[in-house]
Amino acid sequence: MESKFELKTKSGMPASRNLVFTSAGDNANLLQWVEGKQDFDLWVTYYGDNGTRYSDVADFYNVHKGGKFPNLLFAFQNWRQIFDAYDSIFVLDDDIVFNSSALERLFKFSDVRIETCSKSGVNIYLEGAFLT
Repeated sequence: MESKFELKTKSGMPASRNLVFTSAGDNANLLQWVEGKQDFDLWVTYYGDNGTRYSDVADFYNVHKGGKFPNLLFAFQNWRQIFDAYDSIFVLDDDIVFNSSALERLFKFSDVRIETCSKSGVNIYLEGAFLT
């Protein structure tokens, strides 16, 4: 198992202006998200028990047990400089069925200045910014 403070990266810094962040377990649907052309980076915080599962498809990868928002907070607190480089960050449940073209269309909405969207309608305050 990886050290909880180790971050694996493909290139070291963002390759896109858009980031999809997920906290993924062993039965995640995220492999569908990266099929085909994509204009977003993928951050996977893995909480499962299968070694380094999904590390080969993630642009940023770390291992940390916890839920989606606690894992997001953990990643943000430890690697904020990476998050700061993005224009848009989409926090996605690992069981959501999407493909890369659907994710691309969602990022296009950020040009219309949608600040937050969430199926839960819950606001989360993360170091100076509300997450919904």
